[in-house]
This record gives sequence, structure tokens and C-alpha cells, in this order.
Amino acid sequence: MIINPGLLKHNIVIYRYTETVDPEGFKTKTHKVVLKCKAALEKYQTTDSDFGATSTINIVRPKIKCVIRFADINNNDTVELNGIRYSITDIEDINFERRFLRITLANE
Repeated sequence: MIINPGLLKHNIVIYRYTETVDPEGFKTKTHKVVLKCKAALEKYQTTDSDFGATSTINIVRPKIKCVIRFADINNNDTVELNGIRYSITDIEDINFERRFLRITLANE
């Protein structure tokens, strides 16, 4: 897949929870910056039925897809975009080339 480098114009920061031990010996969870990078964004909406297949109630949740250069991230990481934290719901290696990742983000 060929990506126009001009589309990678949105700054994102990827965080990971890390457990550290403070000087007093207590374990604390903190956010650690894993990666600061540029991303290409694409907004879309999905409808999730939280009440089963026979229910008529659908909940619309806005999600964002972003494309970044390949990095070592996982579904437990969080992404900050324009001061808003998003959780990662899906990570896809585009064409299995290990060049670009398509990440699906949802509001926390």
C-alpha cells in the first residue's frame, strides 16, 4: 500500500500503562509515552448492539481510524489526539508488509 506522506499530518501520542515502584516501595501505575508520531485520520461511525441480536436498540459510537508507520503497540495502549484519550480497539497491519498500521480508536 502506498501512502501519501502529506496525509500523515496529525500529531498523536501513544501511551502505555506501566507499573513502577516509588522510593517508598509502593507500586504505582503511570502512563508512559511509547511513541509520538504523525498519523492520517479517517472518521467513521459504527452501531453496536449491546442488547443482543433481537433488540431494536442500537448505540452509535463514533470511532476514528488512523494510519501510522509500523510501531510496536498493542490493544492495551491508549492514544491521545487533540487532547482527547482514545482506547485502541483494533490494530491491522496493512498488506502484511510491516510498513503501516491501521488503528481503530474509540472514546474511553
